[in-house]
Amino acid sequence: MALTLPPRSISVYFFTLALPLLIGAGVAAMVLKLGLLGLGAVIALCLLPWFMRQPFRLYLWLLATWPVLSLYLHIPLPAGMPDLNYERVIVLLIVAFVLVPALVRRENAGVPTLNRWVWVYIAAQTLSYSRRQFWGGPSAPDVVILLNSVLVPITLYWLTKVFITSRARLKQVLYALIIAGVVVSVSGLYERTLDLRESPFPISTGTASGERYLDVPGGRAAGVAGNPAIYGALAGMGLLASLGCYAHIKQTRHKLLLAPAIALLSYSIFVSFTRSAWLAALAGIAIAQFSVKGLSSALIRLALLGLLAAALLVIAGIDLQLIDQQTLQNRVLQSQNVSGRIDRMVYAWEQFIKQPALGWGAGALDALTGRRFPQGGFNTSHSTYLTLLVDGGLVLFAGFMALIAHWGIQTVQIYRQSLAQSWERSAVGVIVGCMTIYLISGFALELKLFGYLNALFWIAGAALERLQTLVQDDQPDIWVVTHPQSRYVN
Repeated sequence: MALTLPPRSISVYFFTLALPLLIGAGVAAMVLKLGLLGLGAVIALCLLPWFMRQPFRLYLWLLATWPVLSLYLHIPLPAGMPDLNYERVIVLLIVAFVLVPALVRRENAGVPTLNRWVWVYIAAQTLSYSRRQFWGGPSAPDVVILLNSVLVPITLYWLTKVFITSRARLKQVLYALIIAGVVVSVSGLYERTLDLRESPFPISTGTASGERYLDVPGGRAAGVAGNPAIYGALAGMGLLASLGCYAHIKQTRHKLLLAPAIALLSYSIFVSFTRSAWLAALAGIAIAQFSVKGLSSALIRLALLGLLAAALLVIAGIDLQLIDQQTLQNRVLQSQNVSGRIDRMVYAWEQFIKQPALGWGAGALDALTGRRFPQGGFNTSHSTYLTLLVDGGLVLFAGFMALIAHWGIQTVQIYRQSLAQSWERSAVGVIVGCMTIYLISGFALELKLFGYLNALFWIAGAALERLQTLVQDDQPDIWVVTHPQSRYVN
C-alpha cells in the first residue's frame, strides 16, 4: 500500500523538515567556508530580530565588545577606501534601526538634536579637513582618522542622547563600560602572565610589528588596547564606573560580583607601568570622590589600612618583594622619554605660531613631525592639544575648549540640582571622572588614533547632557509650589 500525504500537509512537511535542513546545510557551508567570520555572521543574523525590536541592546553590545571584536571582524576594501570595520557596521545598523521607524511613522519629534557647541566643533573640523583643498598643506587628510576621531564618535554621541531616557538605561551603559574594561584588563594580564614577546592579538596601534612594550619585566600590559597608556585609561574608566555602581547596590551578591572587578581594574592600571595612565586614573578618582557616594571615606579607610599594614610589616621585619623597586623607579624617573616629548612639543609650537588662525590642515602635525624627527617612536604627534592647534589652529582648539566649557557648566548645574548621596550625584562624578581621564591622556598621546576611547569621551558628554535633563525633570514647578490652589494645577 503506497504512502500518500494529504495535500494540505505538503507545506507543513516542507516548513518542518525540508526548510530547516536546507537552512542548516547553508549555515554549515558558510561556517566551513568563512570560519569564525561565518559563524559570527550566522549568530548575528539570528540575533538581528532581537536587536531590531530594541536597538538599545545593540548599542550596549557594541560598547561591551568593541575593543575585542573590532580586531577580528573587518573586511578590507580597495586602497583609498576605509575598511568595513566591526564598529562602523554596527553604528550604521543602530542608526538605521532608529531612523527608519521614525521616518516611516513620522515620529521624529522626540529625536534629540546636537547642541550648538557640537555643531561649532564639527564646523571647525570640516574647515581643518578641507583646508588643503583650498590653500594647500603638508599632508592629505586621512579618511580613516576622520571616521575614528569625528564621525563615529559624534554619531555615538547622538545615539547616546537618543537612548538614555532614564536612570536605568544610564546604569546599563555603565555596566557595559565595566564589562569592556574587565575584558581589556584580562587581555593585558594574559600577555604578562605568559611573558609573551609579541602580542597574541592582531593590534593595529602601538608597535606596528606587534611587539610588546618590554621595558619592564613581563612587559607593560596593553592587551587588545595595543598601547599601555590606552590600556590604563580604559581600565581607569571601568574602575570609575564600577565604583559608582558599587556605591548604590544594595544586594550583597551583586556587590560580591563588582568587588573582584574593582580589584582587577585597579591592578591593571598599575601594571600598565605608564605615568600618564597613573596620573589620569588618580585625577579621575580624585574628582569623582567628591560626588560618588561613600567614595571619599572609602579611600581614606583604604589609605589608613595600607599605612597600618606597611607599618606592621616594617615592625615585624618582613620584606615583601611584591614589586621590583628598580623597575618602578625606572618607569617613574625615566627621563629620555620626557626629553624627546619636549623637543617635539617645542617644534609643534613653532609650527603653530606660523599658522595660528586656521592651522596647517588635518594630519599636518604628524607629517611635519615625521619629516623633522624621522626616527621611530616619536615620529608622529604625541599630544592631542598640539594637534588641534597645528592642524586646525585657534579655530579648532577654541571650538573644542568651548565644548568642554559647556559640559563643565552642565556639571556644576547637575551637582547643584541633585541631592547629596543620590544616584545622580554619583553618576555625574563617574562621567566627569571618565572625561578627566581622557583629557589628561591627551597631553601624552594623540588620541585620534584610538577610536574606542574617542567614542567613550563623546558618550560621556552626551550622558552628561541627558543626566541634566533627567535632573531638571525632577525639579518641582515653582508656580505649583508657591500657588497650590491655582486653577492651572491639574
